[in-house]
Amino acid sequence: MIAFLADENISPESADYLEALGYPCYSLRREGPWRLSDSEIVDVARREGRIILTHDLDFGEIYYSAMGGEVGIIVLRLRHQTVEAVNDVLERFLKAGVLSEEELQHSLVVLSENTYRVYRGPRGQF
Repeated sequence: MIAFLADENISPESADYLEALGYPCYSLRREGPWRLSDSEIVDVARREGRIILTHDLDFGEIYYSAMGGEVGIIVLRLRHQTVEAVNDVLERFLKAGVLSEEELQHSLVVLSENTYRVYRGPRGQF
């Protein structure tokens, strides 16, 4: 089952909304621990098999530099980061079923209002 870990910059209301849709979602803002570093958040997500939800673009770099393919990350790049906008985009993306649970758990997904981009695995030099 797809389960999420909502970064502190994601409203607990969005975590509640995902749970109402049937997706377990742990909210760091509501439940803590607070002020974890990005690498600590990644560790928690990996340990618990959760996909990170965040507005923080730094997670894209973390994915490529250290965690490519080891953790799923969804970065929300929205013009309006309201609860309603976040909930709408997440619901539409998840209901579209464009990625399997396995793909979500190993990909970096960047969501905007009407599009998504998927990055898989590490990138590097040769």
